[in-house]
Amino acid sequence: MKKLLYLFLALALLGCSSDDDETNNLSGFEQYEGTWGPASYTLDGVVYDCDPNSPGVTNIDRIVFLRYEGDEVIMRTEYAVSGGWKHRRDKMLYWVNGAFHEVRLNGDKVEAGNLYTAITISGGYLYDTDHPGMKFVKVK
Repeated sequence: MKKLLYLFLALALLGCSSDDDETNNLSGFEQYEGTWGPASYTLDGVVYDCDPNSPGVTNIDRIVFLRYEGDEVIMRTEYAVSGGWKHRRDKMLYWVNGAFHEVRLNGDKVEAGNLYTAITISGGYLYDTDHPGMKFVKVK
């Protein structure tokens, strides 16, 4: 009877193990996760504010951060066209120790590589060095 009790206890503890819990790998990522629409853009040195949900400017980008698998995330860029949004490109990144990392190929394995520093959040706005002169605000 004791052995059966220990077996149930072991199974219960194994079932509660958090090793496979994806949210543990992505601690801190929630501040980025979701859709970031353009709050303003710069054209010829002049800053223009815009509605992040419907900017009214064709070809302006928004950024969407999605959980993928384990500590892998996707940074999707979409552009405004005819009142909607169309896919422009995806960038696969790793979220490791509270920071983005580029994908690195190591033989036949894909793993986290160099720190990816193009994305920052400051004062509630997201900035991306691939979008100079733009700032993004979280919309969902």
